[in-house]
Amino acid sequence: MEKALIEVYVPAIEESYDIFVPLNCMVNELLILISETISNLSLHRYVHNKDSMLCYRDNGAIIDINATAEEAGIINGLQLMLI
Repeated sequence: MEKALIEVYVPAIEESYDIFVPLNCMVNELLILISETISNLSLHRYVHNKDSMLCYRDNGAIIDINATAEEAGIINGLQLMLI
């Protein structure tokens, strides 16, 4: 399984996390995986909810949850925001 190391910034708790993500899964699955991981790493300061979104950090564009991670352009070193 091919993976990428990305940085995810969470404005709600003002923290960034480096996370390995699989490139062959759908973004909606990736969103849940990232949210749960950050919730655990932040000792539950961040709490996932159904309205959470992933955005590109450089331009704020929301990532299409119906695309695969690879189709969404997720690559090593990419910076995202979890809002």
